[in-house]
Parts: sequence; C-alpha cells; structure tokens
Amino acid sequence: MPAPFRRSCTNCAKSKRRCNLRRPRCFRCQVRSLECNYQSPPPTASSAAAAAQNSPQYAVFDSTAPEVNPQGSLPPIELDISLATFPDYDLDWADVMSNIDDYMVPDDLRPAYSPSTSVVPGDIYQERVIYLVKRFKSYLNIFVTRGSTAFVHCKLFSEYTPTAIEDVLGICAFYGHKNKDNEYLIFRSISQKVLSLVRLFDPQRLSVLDQLASVQALIFYQIIRLFDGDIRQRADAERTDRVLWEWTQQLKVGLTQSSMLQGTNDTDPRNYTWRAWIQAESLRRTILVSLLLQGLYSYLKHGWNKVHFEIKELSFCGQRALWEARSEYSWKTALGGYSPLFLNLSTWDADMQNAKPSDVDDLAVLMMTVTNGVDKTCDWLGEEYIETFDLQR
Repeated sequence: MPAPFRRSCTNCAKSKRRCNLRRPRCFRCQVRSLECNYQSPPPTASSAAAAAQNSPQYAVFDSTAPEVNPQGSLPPIELDISLATFPDYDLDWADVMSNIDDYMVPDDLRPAYSPSTSVVPGDIYQERVIYLVKRFKSYLNIFVTRGSTAFVHCKLFSEYTPTAIEDVLGICAFYGHKNKDNEYLIFRSISQKVLSLVRLFDPQRLSVLDQLASVQALIFYQIIRLFDGDIRQRADAERTDRVLWEWTQQLKVGLTQSSMLQGTNDTDPRNYTWRAWIQAESLRRTILVSLLLQGLYSYLKHGWNKVHFEIKELSFCGQRALWEARSEYSWKTALGGYSPLFLNLSTWDADMQNAKPSDVDDLAVLMMTVTNGVDKTCDWLGEEYIETFDLQR
C-alpha cells in the first residue's frame, strides 16, 4: 500500500502545525533556521505558471489624488517601491501575516538609520508585536458588531454619521467575508474609498467631528491593507502612511480647539459636558491609536518605532465605566463612583497604582501590554479578564 500523500514539510507535520508550503524552506523552518524537507515533489513550471496567470491583479493606489495638508495640501507622498521585509530576514509579507503566531522578532536590531534609544532586543517585544497585530485586526469585526472600538465611542456619531464612517463600516463588514472569489472587488472598493476620502479631506471646510471621522476611517483602511498579507495592499498603505500622519497632527489642533471652547485643556472628564467629553476623549484615543499603528508597522518593517517619543507624551482616560457609558446618566453615575483613571505611558506605573482589572477598558489593556508585556498584563488582569481582551499566556 503506498504511503499517504502529505503536502506539509516534515518539521511542520511532526509539530502538527500548519505549513505554508513555501520552497525551498517554509515560514516556520526559515525563522527557526531548520532544514526543510518535503515528501511531495515541488509544483511543475506549468502548474506554477497557470497559478500565476489565474492570480488577480489589484490596482494600486491612484497616484492622481490631490495633495492636502493642514492648510489645504499634503506634501507629495513617496512610495518605497522596495517594500523592505523584516530586518535580518528574507520573508514574504503574506507569509508573516498568515502565520503571525509564528513570527519571531529579530533578537538584535541595529539599523544604521534608526535612533539607538528606541531600539531594543527583539525578544522583549516578541509577544507584544503579535498581540498588537491580532488586536488591531480584531477591531474590524468589533466595529461592525458593536458600532464602537477602543477609539470610536458608541455615541460619537449618534446625532450625525459622516459619510467616511458609513463607508468604512460597509467595507469592514464586506472584508469580514473576504475569499478568493471576492477579494479583488473588496480591494478595489477599498482603493476607491481611500481615494475619495483623501480627495474630500479639507481642514478648512470640515468640522472637527468630520476630520475625526476621516482619521478613524483611514485607520481601519490601514489596518486592513497593512495586515491582510497582500503585497499590493501593503504598497497602497505605505503610500497613505504620510497622509495618516498629517491628518493625525491636524487632529491635535482640533483637540486643542475643542478644549479651548470647553474652557479646559486636560483629560479630566469632570471639566466637560458629556457630549464634549465624548468628542475630546475620542480625539485623544484616535490620535494615540493612529500613532500606535504607525509605530507598530515601523517596528515590523525597520525594527524601530518611529513615533515612540510622541506616544509617550499622550494621555487618555482609561476608566471602562466612563468610556462604555451609553447615556449621560450612566456617564455621570460613573463619574461619581469611579476614578477617571488618567493614563500616560511616561507615568504608567504610578497612574495604574490604584486601578483594578474591572476598571480598565480595551485601550488601557492594549497600552499596558505595550508597556509591560503580555505575561505581566495577564498576571495583573487575572484569569477572569484575560479572555475578555483576547490575551493568552
């Protein structure tokens, strides 16, 4: 009786892990420097050519989009055509995103062009990077099912929903059903929506709420395109990275203006009305998440976080009861019964000194993971709350 046919390499088959079938070495064998052997012969040239011919070609981001900046125009956005892979590795982006649980951060990163103060041994950030990628990707479905995320308040658009939010909500729902048959349509729709978003963005014309919605929408689009694994989507996302950064800086101006109108310039919710706090806190959180997303991709690509110091200057209110309040009454009740939990990365340990696991919301846990690592965050949360935030020991 002939031996059973097996496509996986011998190492993956022995470990009972999914093999991406890449030759001459699969993803898991490459990052572990193992010899990779296959029982089955490699695909023939004719079959490979047929597969390439049947592979859909996706249109990249339309470079004819107008330029926009806080005064009306963005500086030209240059695309790094080389699309560098991870430092010290010759890995395919699709492999990494499809096998994120097996991703191994290089142990010693010293790019000549990076600030040495923000470069750390890779093993320190190993589990943090994996968790951040997976958590960011989960925001797409969370937004569709709940209408809110760690940076989109459930009542932010209850009185008025900008077109940018309506569009990205539909895209997130559509993307949740992506398969090989419809991915071309999905990716093309994303390109068109992003192009339209960029063309319509005008800080002189848009309200702070509309600008906020545009940045939030672009964050969702970037999450899809950066972490889907499709190389063309990644190229499109890199073209838009500068746009997101410029818009995020513009949001800081909007936050200052909103605070001045409210007569305050701090994170204390007791100095705001409910509606004003929702917008101000959403601005703070969106700025933070935008920079965190850009820093995460910078680390994945270059081995260092380009916005490290800017993130450390930001603060937000991490009290779950306040952020998840669905009415003004619930919000005021929470104000009277809970600490607002003002959080800043530069003073994290002191800010969290009196906090309990039941106090913190998703963004607080995300930032705790960035600051202290997955294991310490799990220890602090305890078994009751670990699954709530998709954490694993």
